[in-house]
Amino acid sequence: MPFCTNRKWRRLLLWALGAAWLATVAPALADATGGVQVNAAQLTEVGNDYFLNADLGVHLTPTQKDALNKGVDLYFVLNFELTRTRFFWFHETIASVRQQYQLSYNVLTRQYQLSDGLSHKNYDTLAETIRQLGHIRQWKTVNGKTLSPGTTYRAGLQMKLDTSRLTKPMQLNALTSKDWTLDSGWHYWTITPVPLAAPTQP
Repeated sequence: MPFCTNRKWRRLLLWALGAAWLATVAPALADATGGVQVNAAQLTEVGNDYFLNADLGVHLTPTQKDALNKGVDLYFVLNFELTRTRFFWFHETIASVRQQYQLSYNVLTRQYQLSDGLSHKNYDTLAETIRQLGHIRQWKTVNGKTLSPGTTYRAGLQMKLDTSRLTKPMQLNALTSKDWTLDSGWHYWTITPVPLAAPTQP
């Protein structure tokens, strides 16, 4: 019996050590290799439209950080799509929208700037700028009038670094180097609009 108890505690200890490793080492590895992860995404109905709220973890590679700090602007593309599954036929695309972000660094003011094409904001640190890049709020994506209540739809979200906006030499380097690869891949979830309640009879 003591042997079983010791083995149980050994497993708990290994689990705790593994959890501690993930909490400390994994973020460091993400910063070293770069990457984008969709941590949460949700569509919220407001009036006749649907708005996206999402949180993404964005980690630049050392090469990307170095280029940014030397004055190279980085462009990110956020893609959203909503489709309806049709058996024995192609999926029907209900909505497909994209948003572009420009990340830049001003060497004179030593500030970072994030722009979405309509507005821009300055930040003192890169970490703060990156957090804002992954903080998506109230992005209008779907016209609710195009959806049928009770029908299930598949929503998809992707963020990636747009290497086509880099200089030509950097574009060639991006073709063969993982230092310029930054793509979350598609993150999918489903939504089902709730049918309107029938009016009550007087």
